[in-house]
Formats: sequence, C-alpha cells, structure tokens
Amino acid sequence: DLVIKGIEVRLCPDEDTAHIFNQNIGYVRFVWNKLIETQEQMHALFEGTKYCPYPNYTTFNCYLNILKEVFPFLRECESSALQNVCKDLANAYKKYFKEKQGHPKFKSKKNPKKSYKIQQQSSKNIKIYNNTIKIPKIKKTITYKTSKKHKEILQKSKINNLTIKYHNGIHYGVFNVELTIPALSKTHENIGIDLGMRTLATLSTGEKIANLNLSY
Repeated sequence: DLVIKGIEVRLCPDEDTAHIFNQNIGYVRFVWNKLIETQEQMHALFEGTKYCPYPNYTTFNCYLNILKEVFPFLRECESSALQNVCKDLANAYKKYFKEKQGHPKFKSKKNPKKSYKIQQQSSKNIKIYNNTIKIPKIKKTITYKTSKKHKEILQKSKINNLTIKYHNGIHYGVFNVELTIPALSKTHENIGIDLGMRTLATLSTGEKIANLNLSY
C-alpha cells in the first residue's frame, strides 16, 4: 500500500546557508502579504463588475509574475517556494468562501511559524545522501541529523517536497515522502473488545490491556 509520510530531520547549515534559508523565509512571507494586499486592492477597484479577479491559483500566479518585475530580489528565491505560496493562499481563500474559516491574514515577522516549501521536480532537484542533502539555490550540500531508520527511508522513498523550518534558533527539514508498505495478511479471525474503568480494555481472548499512565 502507498503511504504519504512526513519525516523531520535537524539541519546543520553553515552561516551562509542559514542566511539563505532565512532570506527565503522572508521572501515567502513578503509574497504572501503582497498577494493579499494586491487581491484586496483589485477587489475594491472592480467589485461588482465582471472584471473582479477571483482569488485562485491562476490569479495569484499572474500577480506573482508582476511582483517579480517590481521587486527583482524575488528572483533570488527558490521558484517553487513562491509557487507554493500561490497554491496555499488560493486554498486559504477557497476555505474562506466555502467553509467560512476566516479571511486569510497577513503574516508578521514575529510569527513563530517560519518556513518555506520546495517542490521536488522531475529533474530531482532535492537530492539526499547518507549524511547530507542538496537543494535548489544552495551551492553547498547541507549536513542533517536523524535516526538510522529515517535515513534509510529517505534514501529509498520518493520525495514529493521539502519544507525548511526555523524554530527556536534551529533549522529543520520536513520531507514529504511516499512509502510502499506491504499489506497485512488477513487472519479471518474476529476479536471482541470491552472497554472498562479498571483496565483500558479486555479482549475476548482474555487478554487485559492496562490503563495508560498519564502522570508526569
């Protein structure tokens, strides 16, 4: 069976690479805010007319192309990271209109959630080795730390994307990967479960499962 899994590793970038990470996080936040600002301005200008642009991926991608002309420094950012901003914001507006989950908000520099997402391309732009990874816009390989099990999974699995996160002075990488897990064999046996107070559960086989110890 195919399973999508997220695997987080600790990144150990040098000073130059950490600076690029933080720059990209800033670029992504800047574009998110500018897209919302532009959409609100266009809505106010064309409200009630057939020219009022709907806030979807196509609209935001057009705005993004304009922003790159007005703010050339955005070309330094990893391109798929900015494309993902368009997708995420389009989804946020979709939820706002369909599920009434609140209007998309501007992001502050003080927001503890600091990240950007890189999409894996057909050219395999995200490459992972035993102790290092290679990603777009970073000329050097980046050392990472995780368990031996996770290293094996990362090197054998298909990588869909990588999110670079910054939290409490530490950079992390969250890999979205596809795993193939063998299906469990069917036993064609049934078992009854009786939930209780003194024990968490009693099985029809007579086995008892103790309550969880939640004390600290």
